[in-house]
Amino acid sequence: TQNPELMQGLIFQNGIIHKEGMGEVLINARKWLDENTGESLKQYNKLFELDYTKWEYLNGIYDRTKIAPEYYMLDQYLLDRPQIKAFQIALKKDYRSNVELYPQWQLFLHRWQPRTLILWGKNDEVFTMQGAYKIHELVKKSELRIYDCGHFALLEYPIQISDDIKRFILNK
Repeated sequence: TQNPELMQGLIFQNGIIHKEGMGEVLINARKWLDENTGESLKQYNKLFELDYTKWEYLNGIYDRTKIAPEYYMLDQYLLDRPQIKAFQIALKKDYRSNVELYPQWQLFLHRWQPRTLILWGKNDEVFTMQGAYKIHELVKKSELRIYDCGHFALLEYPIQISDDIKRFILNK
């Protein structure tokens, strides 16, 4: 937002700038942190365990054969390192700072109307389709591509999404 003249375009892939795109996972995470009780923090910390990591990869996907167990197992292995887990917990706790910037980012997009490509897994329960639609409404000439998958759209549709990105970049 500080140097809009340098922007050649934006690509969103299951990432939101509107509260309406927050799924239950994010809403619950915020609630658990705000409650700040032993039980609520226990629930929050489950977001950093294998069951949740696996859910994030497999929830809403169309073709399970495209999601190798190594994806979520490696993710969890790396997350389980003590310094990394503590860092990730702190980072997710600070997500509130992103939410506070949503109005600024929305105003920027409304004013500048940059070339924008929106790629979305329609079954994502972390960042819902409402988030995609809100960006698409905000940026009048944006392109919206919806895939039958969950949060990690690139894992199921790598060729199609990379083709969309190449086409977008080359068609200035």
